[in-house]
Amino acid sequence: MAPVVSLGAAAPAFAASPGSKTISGTGSSATTSTITIPCTATSITYTIIGGGGGADPEFTAGLNGGSGSKITGTLKMTSCACPSVTVTLVAAGGGSMASGGGGYGHGGNSPTPATTPANPGYFTNWQLPGSGGGGGSAILLGATTTSNPIVVAGGGGGVGDGGTSSTGAVQLNATYLLPSGGNAGAPGASGDTSSQTLYTSAVGGPIYETTTALGGSGASGTTAGAGATIGTSTMPNRPSPLIASAGGAGTGFAAGGGNGGTGVTGYRDFPPVGAIQGMWMSVSSGGGGGGYAGGGAGALAIAVGNYPATGTTTTHLFDTEAGGGGGGSDYTGGSGCISVTSSTVSVAGNGGVGSDAGGGVGGVGSVTISWN
Repeated sequence: MAPVVSLGAAAPAFAASPGSKTISGTGSSATTSTITIPCTATSITYTIIGGGGGADPEFTAGLNGGSGSKITGTLKMTSCACPSVTVTLVAAGGGSMASGGGGYGHGGNSPTPATTPANPGYFTNWQLPGSGGGGGSAILLGATTTSNPIVVAGGGGGVGDGGTSSTGAVQLNATYLLPSGGNAGAPGASGDTSSQTLYTSAVGGPIYETTTALGGSGASGTTAGAGATIGTSTMPNRPSPLIASAGGAGTGFAAGGGNGGTGVTGYRDFPPVGAIQGMWMSVSSGGGGGGYAGGGAGALAIAVGNYPATGTTTTHLFDTEAGGGGGGSDYTGGSGCISVTSSTVSVAGNGGVGSDAGGGVGGVGSVTISWN
């Protein structure tokens, strides 16, 4: 009599083995990884975070890079060819001074402000740097970083900068707006406006002048964020023309994602006049965040003038403003044999924070995917 062999305890030949993969960006550089998932996988979950925009290391509070998006959810296989499906993961880099983060859609750069040797007798020499935007993170169907996107988490916009200075007989009081970067999202948020108002006496009294530079627009879906229009100033009695520039626009969705717009930089030297010391200032605006589409960069304005407006040269006034970058956009959907079945979007909270110690780099992005 032939022996009886029981197969009841054997695992089905088609069952998927559990698996998981996590990667993170490094500094401003993206990290990529190509993995295979069994076509029989179930309970596929993911968490994906876009790169944070860079901050200004000269400030300790109130001036932060925009945050990347955090998207969590589930995926499903549909009509996939066995034995496995290839997926590419892209974890973004964070924005830093001058450089945008790499990723699926790179963060826009913020050009380094001009520098010049200190001038003898000058009252101040100020370099006011902005920062680049964070890159986008992604899960892609295919073996390359330009494959079809399944999920994309946008990157946050970088900060701009701004400052006022005066030297001579009159020191004016001021109020100001700090130009933080915009958060990524669906859509991404615009970068903040950089603006200062000088008063002839106490704050809230008669206004002497206001100089303003808008932040770049956030991206929405496949549409890039617009760069901010040129800055403006009402400063009277300017001995030198206003320097004003528009921020660069982001790029819309394309293979490899949309890039953040590039910031702009400007410089002005105001030499000594008689007994009044001279000064110079340079500034740069925030770059846009990358993602499914890229956010726009901030604008700038540099105004110098004499006070009072009648023309008597008793005080040099300097007002320099540069807006923050807009956030990149998100995407959830998928095409082909993997698609999103659920997603929850939140703010990752990884935008760069200013630090007198020289910090301010945006937090990196990450991707985690797991299956049973």
